[in-house]
Amino acid sequence: MKLGECVRLMYTVGRVLAVLPVDNIMNYLNQLLMPYVEELQYLVTLEASKVALSFTHFILGSLSEQKVYICPQT
Repeated sequence: MKLGECVRLMYTVGRVLAVLPVDNIMNYLNQLLMPYVEELQYLVTLEASKVALSFTHFILGSLSEQKVYICPQT
């Protein structure tokens, strides 16, 4: 998915999550974000490369400033 598509998708997810109770929101966020945390844990074990840096930059940049873009890694 392209970044713009991820933004639109996450906007929709945010709107849906906003009407749920906090416990449900936290459960869904855990499900959505854990794959990225696991990916970051894997990336830090790799030898430095442009690909690893690119993925790390994308994930950290996406999660910063309260912006979360959920994009499958293909």
